[in-house]
Amino acid sequence: MHTPPYHLFLPRLPAGVASRIATALAAADRPLSGVIGETNTVAEFAGVWAERTGSPSASLMRMRMYRLQELTHPVAVSGLARQGGPDERHLLIEWFERFHAETHPDQPAEATDAIVERGLAAGQLWLWWDRGRPVSVAGHSAPAAGVARVGPVYTPPEHRRHGYGTAVTASATLGALRAEAEHVALYTDLANPTSNSIYQTIGYVPDHDAEDRRLTLPS
Repeated sequence: MHTPPYHLFLPRLPAGVASRIATALAAADRPLSGVIGETNTVAEFAGVWAERTGSPSASLMRMRMYRLQELTHPVAVSGLARQGGPDERHLLIEWFERFHAETHPDQPAEATDAIVERGLAAGQLWLWWDRGRPVSVAGHSAPAAGVARVGPVYTPPEHRRHGYGTAVTASATLGALRAEAEHVALYTDLANPTSNSIYQTIGYVPDHDAEDRRLTLPS
């Protein structure tokens, strides 16, 4: 899947398939700024792409995909979850922009206001409230082929280390299940040991590793 100017996405593929895709796209002079997907598939693609085009690559982020095994709600987290509404629209736009700046500074920013509008209209954005104020947000997608994805999950720095992100992720996961998702997945940054441990406490288990690589033009 490729929607310029974003990176090409590759799912898990049998050995040799990513090489053929890279060869075909290079022959078609398809402009690519990067590739993202399962680690081995991305490595195979990037290697052949470099051979065909002379364009090297650089790793931007290594990730792990988790899938829900059985949801467990965290205990002893102060506050409660509420579905986001129009009153939180401007706050959510700001938080989504900050999330993008923290996690994907090298990629084009998406139309954050449109993303928030769609999420609010579909009831897919959840806020964790504590002491009368929102402190964390998590969203989920609509199920596609029975699978929903949780994300983004964002907690402002001043509200971190209180369990809010874990709690609101559990709420968004429940929202996805109530939307009739058969399976729920999420991605974490492998450089962040906190996120890779807390989601396992609410029932997520590792599925596979992924990588985001930037394709750079030769100098």
